[in-house]
Amino acid sequence: MEMTSGFQEIVPHSGTSEVLLGEDRAALRERLGDRETFRKGKATAQLSDHYSAHGLILHFDDDSKLHSIEFTPPSDPHLYSARLLGVSHSSVLQRLAERNIRVEPEDVGWGLTDLDISLFVSSISEPESPIEAVTMYSKGHRAFNLEFFNSQSPGIGRVHQIIPREGLTSLRLGDLRDDVHEALGPGMTWLSGPGPTISDRFLEEGLDVGYDDHGRIIRIIASPPALAIFEGVDLLSLNYRDAASEMLARGHRIDEKEGEIHLADLGFSIWTARIGDDTLPVCAVAFSAMSGKSRITLHQPTMP
Repeated sequence: MEMTSGFQEIVPHSGTSEVLLGEDRAALRERLGDRETFRKGKATAQLSDHYSAHGLILHFDDDSKLHSIEFTPPSDPHLYSARLLGVSHSSVLQRLAERNIRVEPEDVGWGLTDLDISLFVSSISEPESPIEAVTMYSKGHRAFNLEFFNSQSPGIGRVHQIIPREGLTSLRLGDLRDDVHEALGPGMTWLSGPGPTISDRFLEEGLDVGYDDHGRIIRIIASPPALAIFEGVDLLSLNYRDAASEMLARGHRIDEKEGEIHLADLGFSIWTARIGDDTLPVCAVAFSAMSGKSRITLHQPTMP
């Protein structure tokens, strides 16, 4: 299936005639050609591929399967035969209302809740503001369910000591979510999306924590403003090249992947935000006990 010019009809929860949700990253790369690979956020585990010639930004899950498609010019996505990009959002909303499609306001546009589609609009208060980007998600991967929570805990600060194969001194793989909330203080939770079933973000501590269905930690990500200290060195203060050299100089075996220095013997990885420039700073240090990652034995909390 080769990319062709012209519009692409969006089929909700499926894709288009040229790109299908659930496709493997390697197959898409072979078919779509030149790309730029990057990490959408400093604490985002999955890498994204930007095909600027096609106007497509593709986002993947932990198994490298396509879970969302972002359309920007020069792509020309249509929904129910109606053009979306560059068209005033008020006229698109009118077309959607005629089809009884439920639409809800979001921070930067509109969400077609039942279809798992987002329309990016800079100013929804201006009726003629055009739709600038469109994102479609596989069912259950549209992660806009944010919830904020409070805690009486003052938090643990931004300095975190790395414990090889376990996590940090403050929290470890396998710890219970209730204990994390009690220790780390206020933060925000988001549901669904690729990766863990539920995740918490602690902005003051610079930590993102993901849990399994039983509420145990399966992913820990430390990113600025955190300090991630290993053998006396803050790994988040280094650039990607120096981090690799530092680990080798200390006698640790490294496995370089896309945007990642994986230290299998130590049970954690060092990430950078964009592929192809090893002078960029380290953006995160991550522990994972998820499928496809290092097989780490979960730390079992002491039961009362």
